[in-house]
Amino acid sequence: MDADYDKTHRLSWTTRIDEKTGAFEKSEIQLWWDQVEHLMSDRNRDSSLPSMMVTRDYGMETDSETSVSGARANGVVKIGEGELKSGLDFYQRNWDATNTSAMFMMYTEQAMIPDVDIDNIGAFADYTWPADKDWQLTTGIRVDHTTAEATALSATRLTTLYQLYHPGSTLEDETDFTEAGGNLQLTWKLQDSLEIFTGIATATRTPDPQELYIGLQRGGMMTSWIGNPDLNAVRNNQVDIGLTMTTEATFLATGLFFSELDNYIYLTDVADPDGAGPLTRARTYKNIDAEMWGAELNLQSALPLNLFLTTTLNYTRGKNKELDEPLAETPPLNGSASLRYDVDSWFVEATERFADRQHRVAASLQEQKTAGWNVTDIK
Repeated sequence: MDADYDKTHRLSWTTRIDEKTGAFEKSEIQLWWDQVEHLMSDRNRDSSLPSMMVTRDYGMETDSETSVSGARANGVVKIGEGELKSGLDFYQRNWDATNTSAMFMMYTEQAMIPDVDIDNIGAFADYTWPADKDWQLTTGIRVDHTTAEATALSATRLTTLYQLYHPGSTLEDETDFTEAGGNLQLTWKLQDSLEIFTGIATATRTPDPQELYIGLQRGGMMTSWIGNPDLNAVRNNQVDIGLTMTTEATFLATGLFFSELDNYIYLTDVADPDGAGPLTRARTYKNIDAEMWGAELNLQSALPLNLFLTTTLNYTRGKNKELDEPLAETPPLNGSASLRYDVDSWFVEATERFADRQHRVAASLQEQKTAGWNVTDIK
């Protein structure tokens, strides 16, 4: 499909107080709201050509509206030699999408994302302690409570569609999660221009509305999309190590990471549950155990003759521990390199963007290998 329109409205307001107020050395309050109205259709595609099935100017369209509103308040308190930054935040996210498509010799309207509300409230605290002039310790903790409710998902549709693809689970149109995370990072300043850091952290991500509640029933040989309201939150336990170097002419940042992912939310294909009638095979989500490791490099350098070099390089390797195969949708080695000649009133720049071939693909999802590529941009 193509986008017929995409209308976005945004508001944000921030107040910062840089003076000492009570116990707070400085404080900040933020409020925000945004809304997107988005219509997709196949009006410009061959699938919208008139036929016995297609009697309108489209074969399929999805009318979607999303909104997010939130607030955040935080302050900084001096404790000993260090600073404690703590606060609260809240957001409410709504996503409502209706799909209308030519199916079963008529146009069928479905609550594709059934008016899902996500409410989240969180509390956080970060403490930075300069152990001495060369060492700095940073630690933090965060606790979140999240509720998700599909207000337009009827009990009948939940039972006759979603439940059939997830037998053995008791599915409901609402769920909640209470999760905590934390981190600890140590930074060593070898000299004014060079820092080495290492850190450990544990963090969570709750399932999003699509993963929980998408419902798009397709006909014939087509694959349906069915959410899984029984998903658990993802737990990421990660270790990082890296360095940054800053001089008058050069900035270099590089790092390595390793992640152990519990309940990673992963695509999976499930068979037609009854083998007859309107149901088809479907793509849905499940929790698995996985791991990732990778590295990244960023370099910016001012060269002689008004030349500036920028380079990035990223690599991630993932493993589905449940099936002992590569993790799906993992990008290959990729990056970019650009050289810019810049004087007071004009510049010229050449950028090379590239990616290696990806041969580590998930056989269980019938992923295909991709070729390497490069693109040259000239400005």
